[in-house]
Amino acid sequence: MKRNSINFLETWLDSSNRKPLIIRGARQVGKSTLVRLFCEVKNIELIEVNLEYDRLICFEENQTPQIEDVLSEIEVRTNKKITKRSLLFIDEIQARPNALKFLRYFFEKRKDLAVIAAGSLIEFALEDKNFSMPVGRVEYLHLGPMTYSEFLMALNQNILLENLQKNSINSGVHDQAQKYLHLYYFIGGMPEAVKTYAETKSLLEVRKVQRSLIQSYQDDFSKYSNRRNLKRLTGIFQTLPNNLGKKVKYSELDRDLKSTEVKNILDLFLKAKIITQCLHTDCSGIPIRSCANQSLYKLFFIDVGLMNYLHRIEWPTLNINSEQLLITKGIIAEQFIAQHLAYINDGTEPPELFYWFRDKTNSKAEVDFITEYKGNIYPIEVKAGASGKLKSINIFLTEKKLNQAIRFNLTKLSIEKINTKLKLKDKNVTFEYTLTSLPIYMIEFLKNYF
Repeated sequence: MKRNSINFLETWLDSSNRKPLIIRGARQVGKSTLVRLFCEVKNIELIEVNLEYDRLICFEENQTPQIEDVLSEIEVRTNKKITKRSLLFIDEIQARPNALKFLRYFFEKRKDLAVIAAGSLIEFALEDKNFSMPVGRVEYLHLGPMTYSEFLMALNQNILLENLQKNSINSGVHDQAQKYLHLYYFIGGMPEAVKTYAETKSLLEVRKVQRSLIQSYQDDFSKYSNRRNLKRLTGIFQTLPNNLGKKVKYSELDRDLKSTEVKNILDLFLKAKIITQCLHTDCSGIPIRSCANQSLYKLFFIDVGLMNYLHRIEWPTLNINSEQLLITKGIIAEQFIAQHLAYINDGTEPPELFYWFRDKTNSKAEVDFITEYKGNIYPIEVKAGASGKLKSINIFLTEKKLNQAIRFNLTKLSIEKINTKLKLKDKNVTFEYTLTSLPIYMIEFLKNYF
């Protein structure tokens, strides 16, 4: 299954100042598979070690061997000769945190050798061992679940994807794109779930995979928490689906725990990348992250398919009553947009999300997402159906003196000038702005419309 991140890896490999690359992401998002696929496509000899299973003496604590000794031990273990045409892949590097510091030596002593490391729980390893990454000696690729376009490629819907890329969307293309969007809502972007459906066309088999993935995340709890906290982690994990997409209130996640305890547990999930924060920003300047409030945020799950599994939403409900369901449960559409928008920079930056709200009496407003591009701020509204009011967008644009907005819904592409009146600070304000409405499935092409 093709991943768009292969393009990133090709650029990285050909760079004249190539550094060891660390691929970061939650478990089961396809980090290892991406590297193997890349080596297959580029016809590169892959030298792979997995530090969860391969115990290499050179990476044990308190060991400081020369870089050639490290390579020699890896050659013996893999029975492969490492050359300038090889790619050394160190998987699950967090299992031996001491290996992280050797990445700088690869950069300083063996720049000719392509080195990739991957890990799912790196943040926990760094925290436990109390040391930092080799700053300036490594670079990162942040990998999330498969996107909608990757999903279409996996299901051999290449012509449909080409039409979306060219913005050649007639009624037939629109209907097909929505059909596969609903399918993506159910299956999600976890590679194993997508692969299972591509091979079996069985949604029942997909659900078995999703059940296994959720269990694997829960099994990991013991790796980053003590036994006393396991029950608390499990309890809050089970409440997450009903608290996604809205302002976090610790008491609604667990009424028996102190707010600080709930926050600490959420921080563990964030480090494991099971959830993503969407921080409130007042958008008083650029960059918008500098105006973010770390204590006010919403949460989104790693994947819409896994979220719907936890909600126990079955395919007949999602498919047959899709319009009604999405209007009453807009979190599905928001989750889809969130997991794509978080990686809008193609993995070159850590996933991040922002939103805006105002909680004033008689004047409440909330914009689902805020993003920026080339120094401009864009409010984004997600409407699960084909229509919806724009009151919050109007308030935001007027207050911030902006003139562009994005709306995702179930209609076709449209760009229109909106003239509206708004009462602001006891004054009637008339203003005009450009509203770009895009089908939800076009989120990956958002930059084309800024």
